[in-house]
Amino acid sequence: MRLTSVLVLLLVACNGDTTGTDTENGSDTENGSDTDPDTVGNDPVRDNQSASTGDFASNFIASTTYDSMVIEIDFVTGHAPDSSAISAMVTRLELLLDKPSGITVVVDDEIPAQGAPAWTIGETRELEEQYRDQYRDPDTGVAVLHMLYLDGNSDRDTDNGQILGYAYQGSSIVMFQSSIEDAGGGGLFAGDVEPVVLLHEVGHQLGLVNLGTPMAADHEDPDHNGHDSDDGCIMFWAVETSAVTDMLLGGTPDFDDACLNDLAAAGGLP
Repeated sequence: MRLTSVLVLLLVACNGDTTGTDTENGSDTENGSDTDPDTVGNDPVRDNQSASTGDFASNFIASTTYDSMVIEIDFVTGHAPDSSAISAMVTRLELLLDKPSGITVVVDDEIPAQGAPAWTIGETRELEEQYRDQYRDPDTGVAVLHMLYLDGNSDRDTDNGQILGYAYQGSSIVMFQSSIEDAGGGGLFAGDVEPVVLLHEVGHQLGLVNLGTPMAADHEDPDHNGHDSDDGCIMFWAVETSAVTDMLLGGTPDFDDACLNDLAAAGGLP
């Protein structure tokens, strides 16, 4: 399937429940919870599940409590992440986040094939809980972001589009490798879609846009909550549609100055 013929959706699923928030029509993303972003309770699993997307943003951005970061990746057999996409993501994050002790990627468990179901958010959360090993720990100063690469597709796919990935809970990202490959179409953009999806979803867990990281200046699209009003920014809503083709023709989209200013003001690198 050519990228120009598919509607690509990047879902921001929030609030720890199993409903999530579909951004296809620019509907609002929920923002905020009662979770303290700088402390861990007695149950780190529940701590993560009760948080919303972006609640742990300061953990990832600043070095105040967490001076290093681990990205744990679990994947279903046959759906491992693309190593070049992961490398590109880390290279970009190292220039944005204040992590003097470094950012480490751990490609961890290979999960047996799950039968390629249409995944609900609740089912992805259950699988994450079964295989995820690491959670943020203020005692060791390690912030943890978890990525789960699945077989099958999202249960929210429609005849008009596929969901490629989504950020949900406090530190979780889900990726649908088969849908990403379909979007790339095996042609010009075959290797370009995954890194864009990754950085877009990581951007949401960094609290962009207005999802937990305060805006230094207003740049949230009023018609597409949680997204940038700049049509050249990787956090622009059109990344979620086939219009991403035009962005990729102009080069790989990146965070715009407004997003960079937000991250810097929140404790990231200048």
